Amino acid sequence: MDAMDGVCGQTLEDVKRLVNKQVRSGKISHTEAGHIVKKWKSREHRRIGRQTDKKTAQFCYACRQSGHKVSDCPNSTEKDFNSGLCFKCGSTEHTSSKCPRKNVKGFPYASCFVCKKQGHLSRDCPDNSKGIYPDGGSCNVCGSQMHLRKDCPTMQQKAADKEERVVALVEQGNDVGGDEDVVVKKPKAVKKGPKRVKF
Repeated sequence: MDAMDGVCGQTLEDVKRLVNKQVRSGKISHTEAGHIVKKWKSREHRRIGRQTDKKTAQFCYACRQSGHKVSDCPNSTEKDFNSGLCFKCGSTEHTSSKCPRKNVKGFPYASCFVCKKQGHLSRDCPDNSKGIYPDGGSCNVCGSQMHLRKDCPTMQQKAADKEERVVALVEQGNDVGGDEDVVVKKPKAVKKGPKRVKF
């Protein structure tokens, strides 16, 4: 059993009381007790830091302020941003990712944060100059602001062009005519493991 098992979710006074009890019973030494308290303080500091970071990382697209979400916005007098609504079918029972209607194109029930109109998301808004990059930026390959690098059509075309195709000459037979060529993909090279030097 780890000495830290009983101290998670406790206050500093509770941790000190538990550790002193274990020292008195001879289960741990004074040095180990100091390490346990120090480790607890470090964990608690990180936990509080994560909570603070999580709170400050929230961003409201309605008022453009940090610290809260659209659904909790104190400045929004009207709920025109449809928070908690499925953007595909308008249901309040589920969100767009869980919507059973998969054949709906776009998001007809979504409200755009840029132009404030209904029917599209801000990433698809014609008035949005930043595209899908809200903090600015663009695709590293072609410079477009409408897709990520991994979805870049230019990069995908280059990858398709790089794939070498070898034309194998096939002897004329019953099934294959003399004018037909068979296209065979070149097998990919096998990655070698790390080199090991023996002394």
